[in-house]
Formats: sequence, structure tokens, C-alpha cells
Amino acid sequence: MGSGDWNDGMNRVGIAGRGESVWLGFFRVQVLSEFGKLAQGQSDAEFARLCAQQAEGLGENLEEHGWDGAWYRRAWFDDGMPLSTASADACRIDSIAQNWSVLFGGAVAKRAPRQAMT
Repeated sequence: MGSGDWNDGMNRVGIAGRGESVWLGFFRVQVLSEFGKLAQGQSDAEFARLCAQQAEGLGENLEEHGWDGAWYRRAWFDDGMPLSTASADACRIDSIAQNWSVLFGGAVAKRAPRQAMT
């Protein structure tokens, strides 16, 4: 996650380079999938396969570690503390992670919190 993403308010979440973003993970899965299609169209089957493998592995990790029981976490701080979790007093749910879980289409259907999209 580094020192932030589209949301400048997240500039301290991964400042030491160990924080991780769930929504950026979903976004990366989408980008990898699209690059794989482009590579296939350019007859680069090896790169297309690599993109597909990376997207699949990342999607599996997001499902295994990003899910918090009722919604997707937003991120983890450098120290491993989750951001946007059901057990927190503040920032319990973050819209962008929920929306991207639906947009990228890889979330387990019963998990994808589609109510976030309406």
C-alpha cells in the first residue's frame, strides 16, 4: 500500500511498506485480467498465463484473508492491525473494498456485499 492510495487519508497505513490494501488487491486482479486478455490478443500466451496465475492467486488470498465475516476489510497497517473490521469502534466498514469486490467479479457470490453497490 505504501504511503497511500487514491485516498490521501490513508497516507500512514502502509508508510513502512508492509501495509496492505484490500481494494487495491481487487483492482490489481482486474488489471491483471485485462492485461492477460491484451497479451492473448498479441499472441503472448506465456504472459497471458502469468497474468491469469497471478490474478487467481491474489483473488484466493483476498477471499481467504480479506473477508471479515460480514464484509471485506479495507487494509492492514504496517504492524498487521486490520483497518475496517467488525470488531473496531470506528471505520468498521469501508465502501471501496465492498464495491471493488463486486466490480472485479471474483468475490464469492454469497460474500459479495452487493448492497454496497445500491
